[in-house]
Formats: sequence, structure tokens, C-alpha cells
Amino acid sequence: MPYLKGKLKGQLTAPELRRMIKEHNKLMSITIPPKTDRDGLIKLINDNGYKVNHEKQKLTINKVVRKPNIKLPPAPTPKTAEQKAQAKKQKDKKKIEDNLKLKMKVEKVKSISKDKKEVKDKMISNNNNMKPPAINKAKPPPINKEKPPPINNKRENIRKEREEARKFVVFQIGKGKKPIKILKSELDVNKLQDKIKEFTDSEEVKYKSFNKQQKLKIAEMLKVGQAIQIISTATQEGTGDNRYISIMQAKVDDEGKLIKGESNEIRLKHIK
Repeated sequence: MPYLKGKLKGQLTAPELRRMIKEHNKLMSITIPPKTDRDGLIKLINDNGYKVNHEKQKLTINKVVRKPNIKLPPAPTPKTAEQKAQAKKQKDKKKIEDNLKLKMKVEKVKSISKDKKEVKDKMISNNNNMKPPAINKAKPPPINKEKPPPINNKRENIRKEREEARKFVVFQIGKGKKPIKILKSELDVNKLQDKIKEFTDSEEVKYKSFNKQQKLKIAEMLKVGQAIQIISTATQEGTGDNRYISIMQAKVDDEGKLIKGESNEIRLKHIK
């Protein structure tokens, strides 16, 4: 029944609008009769004003079908007290049946789990009752633990010899004198200068001291992981005014011997 007063006087209520929509859906829907074959379905579609488009796979409007007017259906008759009681009784009965089914299902799962546990316990019990096989207590033969002969790793030995040679400064000053090795870690620029002076005193020839630029270069040479070789030309071919002291970074050959360096050479000329 429409609103009787207020702003919405004379307009339909929400329940009435819902009933009209439901009635519309009943009238406009296509109801498929049971056991209808393909030809019957196509005829049913055509009768309702549509046409099947097989290529585009859709239904298209074939003819304009006038939509029916929808009248407000009567409100459903209210249930009596007896009908309500009967509906409640059916609802409670269904609830009890559902609970009973659920309980039976749980009991079945528990029963299966119990049977599985019994079978498992029985298997474990049978395994525990079985006697283990007899153990052979005879002592095994002694294992020969001879150490293998040491491997002569030539490459490793060469590497070690080279690393050892790079730690030294080798002085070869003076004709017929043997080379003298001093650890680089025990020398700095000033101590190196003093050692050169000490070794050249026997030659009765004085050489120039390091200048500022040479001191910086020698300090870097002492830090680099290469050997340093110091040779006076008196031990080689230099004579007279051509004599000088040569300070250079030296390479190390496979036998750990120094090879004359080709770079970073510093020369100290003799003083006339």
C-alpha cells in the first residue's frame, strides 16, 4: 500500500517496488521447457523476438516485441501462527539432522584414525620383538696407514723462492765482492743512503747523495713488492768518469735469482 502521508504520499513503498521487479523478471525471462532439443531452442529464441548470430556468437534483436505492462502483484498473505510454528519445527528438524550428519562424519574420521594407529602400533611392536642379526665381533684387519711420499711441487717452490727474493735489497758494490742482502723492512731512504756510502768507501770514490725527487722515488720502491738491486759500475764495465751507482727494481727468475730491472732506475754519479 502506498505512503499515506509525508513527502512520499501516494508513492510505492520499497517492498512494493521489489514485488514489481520480481514480476517483471518473471514475464521477461525465457523459460526453457524440459527435454527441448536444438531446433526447439532456436524456435523458442525466435518467438521471444531474438535471432541467433552464429558467426558473432550472440543473440540479436530480430523484431521489436512490445514489453507488457507490469501491475503491482498482491502482497503475500501473512502466515498464520500455525504455519509459523510448522515452519519453525521443520527448520529445527533440519538443524538436528545436519548436526547428526556432522557428528557421524567426525566419528567416522576418528574411527579410521584409531584403526590406523592400532595397525602402526602393532607393526612397531612386531619389529621390537624381532631379534637383531648377530654382529660379527671379529676384529677387522689393520689398515696400512703409511704416509704417501711428499709431492715435489716445483711450481710452488719457485713461487716461494720468488716471494722470498722480493723481500731484499741486494748490494753489489765493489769489484770482486759478493752480493750482500738486507731486508727491505730494515731499511728506509736514509739508511739506504748510509749503506751505499759504507760500501763505496772501499772504492775510494765518492758518489752524489739522493736529491729530493730521488728520495721520493726510492721510498716508493721500498714499499712495492719487488726486489731492489744496487750495482756500482766498478763491478761491471764503467771506469773513470763513467762510473755510477745504479738503483733499480729487479725481477726474479725461476731459480730465485735477480734479473736486472728495465724501469725505475736511479743513477748516482761519482763526484770528481
